[in-house]
Amino acid sequence: MFGLRNAAELAAVEPHYLVCLHPPTPRVSVTVWGFTMSENGGSKVSYFLVGMGIGALLGILFAPKSGEETRDYLTRRADEGKDYAQRKARELRERADDLVERGRDLVETGRDSINEAIEAGKGAYRQAKSKN
Repeated sequence: MFGLRNAAELAAVEPHYLVCLHPPTPRVSVTVWGFTMSENGGSKVSYFLVGMGIGALLGILFAPKSGEETRDYLTRRADEGKDYAQRKARELRERADDLVERGRDLVETGRDSINEAIEAGKGAYRQAKSKN
């Protein structure tokens, strides 16, 4: 940078630059339940989600309800989650079907326009050819 040989020359020419003379720190990775998270540049959202999952699990395990009540609660919530996923999958499938149908209509309209243009071109060619 600037044709300078070392950081001291850079600091002398451009004193407002921060000169860092130590080597970069090595990347450290942490693996929790099969998820690898890097301490340098890892997604903070993934840390949050893993922490939230651990907290939810501990909250359920140490809840003041009996084991049977907790199992019933978990079963009920799992069924609700399954129903929700099925409902969303059905909605997505319906939307996809609508999009496919709209795409088919657009292709058909485009095909018709192209065929009309071809026929018009053929007619113009025949008319021009018959004049000559």
